[in-house]
Amino acid sequence: MSERCRIAEPHTHVLRVILVVTLLLSAVLGCGPELTDPSSTNISGNWTSNDVIGPLSSVSLNVEQASDGSVQGQWAGVTSPNVACPPGLGVTPTGPVSGSNTIFALQMSLVGAGEFDGQVPDQDTMRGSFASCGVTYSVTFTRAEIVP
Repeated sequence: MSERCRIAEPHTHVLRVILVVTLLLSAVLGCGPELTDPSSTNISGNWTSNDVIGPLSSVSLNVEQASDGSVQGQWAGVTSPNVACPPGLGVTPTGPVSGSNTIFALQMSLVGAGEFDGQVPDQDTMRGSFASCGVTYSVTFTRAEIVP
């Protein structure tokens, strides 16, 4: 082995150790909160949507978010008479809301109407998709009132 290789060998080992330590620190420090942790944006309040969701229109939500991210509340809307799907809605349907608002996503079941999956891009907007009767609709809810 040449003299130059023997001199460079300890430096190569030190560089490898520095690289490994840097990668380990990056992995440990780069970890964020669990995706299932509650979102920092609390959605408690009254929300409305001007979007038509199949036979539903004028959909409003009154929801409360607990500290664990769980969401409970009520929904209301308007439909035409004799709607086939979802069945049994009536002209002014209402029902319970349940779901969760986590760092990863907002998921709410509007019982009797369908499932909302989306995001909360800011404190006054919920945007996502609403699945009902095998069809998916793009929906935006806007905060009408914050309920403490």
